[in-house]
Amino acid sequence: MTEPELEKKLILVLEGKKQLAELLGLDATQMRLLAELAFLFFEEGRYDEARLIFEGLLALDLNNDYYSRALGAVHHRLGNYEMAVRYYLRAIKIDENAPEAQASLGEAYLMQGDRDRALAQLEKAEKLFRTIRPWSGQRQRVQALLKLFRRTVS
Repeated sequence: MTEPELEKKLILVLEGKKQLAELLGLDATQMRLLAELAFLFFEEGRYDEARLIFEGLLALDLNNDYYSRALGAVHHRLGNYEMAVRYYLRAIKIDENAPEAQASLGEAYLMQGDRDRALAQLEKAEKLFRTIRPWSGQRQRVQALLKLFRRTVS
């Protein structure tokens, strides 16, 4: 690839018309395998390794809500709630109908002590789960948190 061709392709990436992964020739299978590896690191408690891979994946595909949500989860586990909120909000900006991101944002707000925002997000997540994924395990956690909220308010 010549320098002018590369420059044109990079401009498309900067304009948001192409993703860096596409420019580098990474296909969906390769991206999925990297995401699975990062998730395994996350599940093993190897958060720094998971974070690094998810950050790389997000840099390669800025419009992927899962990578943003995963980075939010990593920061959530590390107790970096402000960063978790930022990544959850980014995921919601990409896909506002993702109940997992809404629920996780609500939980992060709760950890920050922002009960009003937490309650609003959890209610929104419950509504989305009800219509999109009614049998989700995360929905059950959201319902339990909402029940607890209602008991403490009463």
